[in-house]
Amino acid sequence: MQDQREVPEAGELAPPPDRPREPLEAYDLSELDLVGTLTVGGEPSALVRGPDGKVHRVRIGDYMGLDHGRIVSITDASLVLVETVLERNAWQERSRRIALGEGE
Repeated sequence: MQDQREVPEAGELAPPPDRPREPLEAYDLSELDLVGTLTVGGEPSALVRGPDGKVHRVRIGDYMGLDHGRIVSITDASLVLVETVLERNAWQERSRRIALGEGE
């Protein structure tokens, strides 16, 4: 009999096991603050401060947070990411939004 608590390794939504983790993936989203956004050469980016006080510039496609959060959009006042989480023994996606001034 198969153990029902096994973590599924594959599937359409499973995070790639060999993808190198990015620096802001070491922190829970609640520990990260959006402190600014900018557009350079038509490409939006955001400035995110970690709990150590260091500010990181992130772009669409970058990852942050503990749940494989991939940034999918950046506006003047917020960024949106899609996290991949394990729920009920299956990988699920959920959308999260971080706005300017939320952590202050």
